[in-house]
Amino acid sequence: MQPINEEEEMFFKRIYSLKDNALNNYKVSTLKFLDIRKQEIIKYIMGKDCYAYFDGGYSDAEYKKCVISPFELEAPDFKITRLKLNYNKKYLELNHRKVLAVLMELGIKREVFGDILFNSSDVYIMASSENAGFIMDNLRLISHQPVEVVEYTGELSNVITLSSEKIFVSSMRLDTIIAGVYNIARSIAQDFIKAGNVKVNQALTLNNNHETKTNDIISVRGKGRFKIIEMLGKSKSERIVLEIGKYL
Repeated sequence: MQPINEEEEMFFKRIYSLKDNALNNYKVSTLKFLDIRKQEIIKYIMGKDCYAYFDGGYSDAEYKKCVISPFELEAPDFKITRLKLNYNKKYLELNHRKVLAVLMELGIKREVFGDILFNSSDVYIMASSENAGFIMDNLRLISHQPVEVVEYTGELSNVITLSSEKIFVSSMRLDTIIAGVYNIARSIAQDFIKAGNVKVNQALTLNNNHETKTNDIISVRGKGRFKIIEMLGKSKSERIVLEIGKYL
């Protein structure tokens, strides 16, 4: 695995340094929330020499914190606090973009919080425990409507983050998959890729021929994100049947 830009090169160096610190000084390190690409980089660098544990505050989390340790840990402390937004649902309708925007307006770095979840009309934020108090104290308004942020200690069940559907494609090429998901011509999908508007697992991808696989998360600027959930087989016409999930 190679870094794809200067920012990633710096991240590689940082993780190699943390690994050396773990092995040479028996230092346990906790990283803040990481996207899928950075999680894969850590797994690649750690190899079999060092332990890397991941958790995002609930099962199937996309953004996760990481604990790097030179020895096996029975119960790593990820220091994650689950937050819930209380608000008047009659006057305020929330979506992922609105909540993300108001968090960024508070000057909070993206690594401080993880996934933003919607369960029916309830909204939850996975946050680093050391920053949870700041969010609770300062997130008071969204779209000029009052909100209250409280710590949530209950179970997170029936969380819906994806809208599932089936598509039929001729191959697992990136341009073919994008064309099938958004019902557009493959040439248009190729234009999105060439323009630098497509990421696979948070990594910029300029190759139309990139072979996608199960569990890949693909984002297309201006259209949204989707996950390849499962290959369901082939149709009578030998087209690949995929279950994909569009992020809500």
